[in-house]
Amino acid sequence: ASTQRFVFCVACWIRIRKEGFQCARKMMGASGRPVVLVGNHLSFLDTMLVLVSVPPHLLADMKVFAAGRLKRMPVLGTLLRAMGHLLVPFKTDTQTGGWEVDKEVMARRQLQLEEHIRQGGIAAWFPEGKLNDQNPLEVLQFRAGGFSLPAKLDVEIWCLAFVGNQDCWPRQAAFGGAPATIDIGIFSLCASSHELLATGPGLEDEREASVFLADKARDAIQNAIKRLAAQGRFSGKE
Repeated sequence: ASTQRFVFCVACWIRIRKEGFQCARKMMGASGRPVVLVGNHLSFLDTMLVLVSVPPHLLADMKVFAAGRLKRMPVLGTLLRAMGHLLVPFKTDTQTGGWEVDKEVMARRQLQLEEHIRQGGIAAWFPEGKLNDQNPLEVLQFRAGGFSLPAKLDVEIWCLAFVGNQDCWPRQAAFGGAPATIDIGIFSLCASSHELLATGPGLEDEREASVFLADKARDAIQNAIKRLAAQGRFSGKE
């Protein structure tokens, strides 16, 4: 991740404005619970930005679920594999000719991630499940499946709100690096997922609990994005 930090430091045409980083540096993991980190998904750049958003002393314990296609990209793919991050597996859909998640392989990797969290690690993923190709200021519905982890295990949940990433690395571009202003907001949704669930459906129904946490995280990130946009921070316009 030090490589990513260096890249963004020397790429002066990419302006990154940060919110909540000092708080995250002090408080992330302070409860003693494992940490999960979720964010909206605008660009292939998002994975790199997750890595530069986490406090450096926690990076060694972090695993990110990243799109499998990133493994084919120079430098980034090598870094992801070398750091042991988990790639979302895709396979060809024989009926449509498109691509779909390989559910069997994905289930095994989710178990890997769960075991990583059980051992006190940090996990990060993008619950929209795909790049947002619609309005970048409107977060897509969060898939509840990943939130079975914080439903089963008592963890801290942290959120990342990204604005402007798609300007730097457009969805259809093979590579990123275009001039852009990017805003990143990081904040705690809760210090205990089980305490948060106690204010809602509780722990008995895992599916209901997962949906509750997914909706809470999605709404919090949506509010953060709206706040950044209201401050004139969308696509570098102030």
